[in-house]
Amino acid sequence: MTRTIAMIAVAGIAGSAFGQGFALSASSNSVNVGDVVTITMSYNDAGRVIAGGIWNFAADGGAAAAGTWVPAGAFTAGGTPDGGSLNGARYLQLPAFANAANGDVFSYAWTATAEGTFTIDLAGINVTTAVPGVSATAPAQVDGRTVIDVVPTPASAAVLGLGGLAAARRRR
Repeated sequence: MTRTIAMIAVAGIAGSAFGQGFALSASSNSVNVGDVVTITMSYNDAGRVIAGGIWNFAADGGAAAAGTWVPAGAFTAGGTPDGGSLNGARYLQLPAFANAANGDVFSYAWTATAEGTFTIDLAGINVTTAVPGVSATAPAQVDGRTVIDVVPTPASAAVLGLGGLAAARRRR
């Protein structure tokens, strides 16, 4: 009996962790300067769909481009790039229950413009979800983060190495 209760409790925790939510991912988390990374927002909830909202993607560097929505929506916008950030990506589906959005729902291109570690945070404004077949909507919690390391290109590392060799030889 104790084992059964423990297993149900663990399964319930795992189910609620995956049950509803938005997530953010990058096509690559280690890139070179000049590389373009696809940033993807996904939504997973077996019992709900996205009704609408506004999403902001805040980056501490890089260059963003307007994005694209995968599900068809009545009113959509790809957002406004502001350096590495993308603000005001909008989605609205009327009626909300006609939407079938789950999985990857939005993506945009982010370009690495300098070396370093960059964080991209996801925030939602007035995001609502709905139960398919029912017109009522409910607020949704939106948060996500992805980190991208931009490393020197192999050619840059080779030039630095040759420079070090030349300096060592000159000292002799």
